[in-house]
Amino acid sequence: MKIGLKVWASNPIAHVKAAEKLAQDGLCDYIEIYVGNNMTDYIERWHDLPLAKVIHAPHLAHKFNFADCNLRAYNAKIFSEVQMFADRLESSLIICHGGT
Repeated sequence: MKIGLKVWASNPIAHVKAAEKLAQDGLCDYIEIYVGNNMTDYIERWHDLPLAKVIHAPHLAHKFNFADCNLRAYNAKIFSEVQMFADRLESSLIICHGGT
């Protein structure tokens, strides 16, 4: 079993040091980073964290909804940012909610 820590990308100051400590103590195997809208400014702060990274795409709380065809252009723009975030952090996983 692997244990992860889920955090928001927008709060690296509070979470990076805590995640490093958990990893050093053997209590955390990976970090799941929720990427809301306009969070690409925070990529560099997460990059050097010595943990595997899983990226969590925005969901309905950020108006990201794959199931709504009226949001197709918006969803594509946001998912492009999420992919860039994942690529930059060398994450092989992106979690997405299907929407409603």
